[in-house]
Amino acid sequence: MVDDATDPKTLQRLAEETQRLRERVASITFAWANVENAMVMLLYAVLRDDQGRFSSAIYFAPNAIETRFNIVDKAIKELADNICCEREIIASWAQVLSTLNALKLTRNKIAHGQISTVSSKDSKNHVRLTDPIFNIQASSGFRRKKQIPGLTVRDLETHLSRLHEVFGKLEKFRVVIDLVHVGDFVALKQRVVVDHPSTAPQSDAPNSPVPQSRPQSSHE
Repeated sequence: MVDDATDPKTLQRLAEETQRLRERVASITFAWANVENAMVMLLYAVLRDDQGRFSSAIYFAPNAIETRFNIVDKAIKELADNICCEREIIASWAQVLSTLNALKLTRNKIAHGQISTVSSKDSKNHVRLTDPIFNIQASSGFRRKKQIPGLTVRDLETHLSRLHEVFGKLEKFRVVIDLVHVGDFVALKQRVVVDHPSTAPQSDAPNSPVPQSRPQSSHE
């Protein structure tokens, strides 16, 4: 019987999985940059400042992405305050923001992870994006549950797909803000009801359920 650690076919598979993980991590990094740019554009749509200079300065002043998101959140709620469709706008925006916050949990894992070769209980080797190898407390939790630690290529692909979806929603929400400014409340109500139905956010992290309380801040 060929040892899984020295089997040429296994080594080839692990090399291919490693490359795919690297590519997905890079794609996710760029996708999150696009999300942050979209958030700046939302703030610009609210403030309508000089070519977005002040919106950019305000958004990127804090290091924590939670604080950045909170700035946009407060600005949108203030814009919607005491106007027609206020409740629909806030509910619509809350759905988008909740999705972002759920996805951010996986973003943090990716940002602070490393590519590792790990073994399953049947001694087969797999490549995963795991916590840093010396984060012993994190890995011990998986061992107690008899789980393989880390994120798979498929996990990262799911995360990337959901990022693209939420980016599209952020782009559409700029139209909502523009309709508020021009006072087209008929079109506005249809937009927030049809384009942004309220649904509960889902975390894409298979090993981390979405907490009920507000997650702790993480820094760039």
